[in-house]
Amino acid sequence: MAIPRFRPSLSLNEALGFLRSRLPLIGPRPGEFERRFGQRLLDGQQVILAPSGRVALYWLLRALELRRGDEVITQAFNFPAVPAAIQAAGAVPRFVDLAPDTFEPDPAHLEEVIGPRTRAVIITHLYGNPADLDTLRQVCDRHQVPIIEDCAQAIGATYKGRPVGT
Repeated sequence: MAIPRFRPSLSLNEALGFLRSRLPLIGPRPGEFERRFGQRLLDGQQVILAPSGRVALYWLLRALELRRGDEVITQAFNFPAVPAAIQAAGAVPRFVDLAPDTFEPDPAHLEEVIGPRTRAVIITHLYGNPADLDTLRQVCDRHQVPIIEDCAQAIGATYKGRPVGT
């Protein structure tokens, strides 16, 4: 299987110039940054800035109105902010093994780990390489569990011609 590679859409000088002009979250132009980011990297999708990836995941998990004891599944090999966001939102992180040939969540193990208390699955696109979303979506759709894509490491990456996260 060929692994798609990250192709940045913003030049480094353009991104650094904007960040040096004002911090996007506290400066006078966060709306401009959100608009341009969405246009250039996410097919025009609306973007809302968060102070960190952990906070963004926390906001999404809170929007799911999780209750104590609910479970959120994520891959075992991951950035520490992901299980931290799950716990901060009041849920229990459950971990799924990785497929040894792709380092993506193993769909067969995901099928085994999903249970009656599972409220979401967070897939992290590691190192700019998108996970096999079609297969993972099939598993999650069978169980009526939403997928949250953590794209912090894959900004600008695409899966089957579409930006990850869309």
